[in-house]
Amino acid sequence: MKQTRKHIYAHIINNGHEAVFYGIKFADFVECMPVPIENLLLLKSDYCGERDFRGFWLVEGKEGIAALMCEDIYGYGDFCFVDYLNASSLGELTELQIAELLYLGHTHKPLGTPFFEVLQNRFAYFSHDDGWYSRIYCKNENSLVSLLLNVVQKRVGRVLKKDLVSGIGSLVGQGLLIEFEENKMELYEVGKYVNMNEWLNNLENIKRNAGRFLSM
Repeated sequence: MKQTRKHIYAHIINNGHEAVFYGIKFADFVECMPVPIENLLLLKSDYCGERDFRGFWLVEGKEGIAALMCEDIYGYGDFCFVDYLNASSLGELTELQIAELLYLGHTHKPLGTPFFEVLQNRFAYFSHDDGWYSRIYCKNENSLVSLLLNVVQKRVGRVLKKDLVSGIGSLVGQGLLIEFEENKMELYEVGKYVNMNEWLNNLENIKRNAGRFLSM
């Protein structure tokens, strides 16, 4: 599915370390994260990376990630990975850590922490039907808000005004809907959702009850 969705839903929780998104694709994630991403360990995917490591495919370097971005991520269905600092760290993973990674890939939730000291990973990423639903864990508490702001700025094609940045930052912890209509953008506080069908099927009622907070 290649089209750009006209809505973004974002709910950032756990002191900024975890988020649920609708309308943000893998390509947005790579392009709009404040710090470049270079190495991925694929936990669940139909993609064959550069090489195999104990049953996990590796995507190495900027060129490898650029090639992955050209693939049909939506067609994979479930897509899950963590990043890692360098290849030498992979050999230090214990059997227990391998089991934790497998659990993360299958349940989309960490058994303990989604961050592995050996890998020095900054995030863990899960999506279903690229752009439909994603859950992202991020070590830096500010990165997920920055990701969202960068995606919105990319979508509207101009620098966001301070009141809009402030509005997004203040509402995203409550569950934020951003609606794009031609040259107009509106923000609504809509609450917590993990079932994307639920809010989309009741969108007009949700908007009516939430009220409009900001528009541009």
